[in-house]
Amino acid sequence: METLTNNLEALRAKRMEEIRRKAEEIRAKKQEEYINSDKFTQRILFDEDVQKLDAYIELIKERYSGKIYNGRKPSIVYGFGTIPNKIVTIVKSIYFMKEDDKKDLIQLTGINEQIMEDLIKAFGSMAYYSKSAGAVQPEVPMDIQRTKELIKEIAEILGLVSDIDLSSFEQSYVDSLYLKARRTAEDLAENTEKHASTDDEEDIDFDE
Repeated sequence: METLTNNLEALRAKRMEEIRRKAEEIRAKKQEEYINSDKFTQRILFDEDVQKLDAYIELIKERYSGKIYNGRKPSIVYGFGTIPNKIVTIVKSIYFMKEDDKKDLIQLTGINEQIMEDLIKAFGSMAYYSKSAGAVQPEVPMDIQRTKELIKEIAEILGLVSDIDLSSFEQSYVDSLYLKARRTAEDLAENTEKHASTDDEEDIDFDE
C-alpha cells in the first residue's frame, strides 16, 4: 500500500513538473513574441517620448518657480492622452512665459512662437468661473482637426518617435468635456452669488 502511494505521489509530482515546464515554455514564447512585436517597440518609443516631454515640463516648472512669476504655475492639460496633454502643456506654458524665459525655451525646444499661437487658438478653451470678473468666462470652441495637425507637427519638431494616440480628439468626447466645464463654472457662479447675498444680509444694520 505504501509503495502504491509513493508511486502515485511520484507520478503526480512528475505530471506537475511537466505542466510547470510547459507553462514556462508558453510564457517564454509569448514574451518573445511580445518583445519582437510592434506593440513592444511602440511602448519603448512611447516611454522615451514621455521622458523627453517630462524633462521639458520640469525645466518649465523650474522657470515658473522664480520670483518674477509671483507663485504662478504652468497650467497642466488633462483629458486628451499622455503625449497630447504634455505637448499642449509645454506650448501653453512657454507661450505665457516672461519674454526672456520664452526665448530660451523656444530656442531649446525649436517650437516657434507662431505655431504655439496657432495651437493655443485651435485648442480653444473651456468655460470657467473668474473670481476677478465675478462671472463665467465663455468657452472658445476647439478646432479639432487643426489641433490634431498641429500636435503632430510639434511632435515632429520635438523629435518624438512614437505613434501619437489622438483618439480622444473626437467631437462627442470634446463636447462632453466642454459641457462638464460649463456646468461646473455655472454652479460655482451660482454658489458664489448665494454666498455674496448671505453676506450682504448679515451686514444689514436694523438698528435705528
